[in-house]
Formats: sequence, structure tokens, C-alpha cells
Amino acid sequence: GFEFGTILSRAFTLGIGYQIGNYTEITNDDVEGRPDAPSAGGNGPADFPYLANGSSKIRHTIPLVLKWTIFPNWTLSPYLGVGANVSLASFTYLNEETESKVAFGPSLNFGLDFVVSRHNSIYFDVLHNFTFDDYAIDAAGLDIEANSYAYDVLSMYALGIRHSFKPAC
Repeated sequence: GFEFGTILSRAFTLGIGYQIGNYTEITNDDVEGRPDAPSAGGNGPADFPYLANGSSKIRHTIPLVLKWTIFPNWTLSPYLGVGANVSLASFTYLNEETESKVAFGPSLNFGLDFVVSRHNSIYFDVLHNFTFDDYAIDAAGLDIEANSYAYDVLSMYALGIRHSFKPAC
């Protein structure tokens, strides 16, 4: 992914990013014992259709995050961020129907920024994008028997280089 932002003050920045991820755990595979399960010859219930093996597990997320650098004058400083995100998904079901979904939700961000020069720093970043509703991300929906939830979390962990056109010191 990537992020472009602007410096609002010594302690605050605002950034918009783009993330693409292949979430291999996105599945609502065969639920053993259900009469409509693929192993029993079914395509899944209408409100909980099963994904085809070739269904995309790629998710596109666009977060907008306001970050607060806690100690802006320190060489190594932690930061926190809050914001919002939009996530996009596409599904192919066993019955060969395809569907695109959009999810929205809050974003939480934290990390460490290590200043190495007046314009550059190295950072470690963690960004969690909460997405509602759950169905838009993994096509599972709320299913009490499957212990699923009404939301999903798409997370990103990053190590990178930050360049600022405005000097950091």
C-alpha cells in the first residue's frame, strides 16, 4: 500500500492511503452436517452462500487517517491515529453468480517514527480497518452457529521510509 499526506502542525498529519491485500483466510467453506452444504450437494443457504474456489480474496481499502505524534521533538516518537475507511470486495459463488460489495468503518492506527534526517524518517506502522457489515468482506454475514461477528478487521503492518518536503526539525 501507500499513503499521501499533509502536515497540519508539528504534532498532527492527515493522510489518505490505498491498501490491497490477498486475505487467504477469507472463506465460508463447507459447514459439516448442514444439508445445504456443498459436500451434501447443495450451494449453501440463500443468506449464507458458499464461495467458489476461484473467488477473489483480494480486498481494496482506502483509509483516511488523522495522526497525532505524541512527542514531535523526539528522534523516536510513537504516534496514534483515527479515521475512516472504505473497503471493496468481489465474490464468485458456487452457483457462478458474482457480486461486488462496499464496506465502511473506522480506522485505528499506531506506530513508531524514527527521524534519520531533516526530511526523512523510518517508521513501523500498524493500521486496523474495521469494516461494516461483515458480509461485504467475507460473504459470511452474521451466523451465530459459525461464531462470526457483524464486522471484519482488515489489518496492515508496515515498515517504511517517510519523506517530508517540509523539514522535520
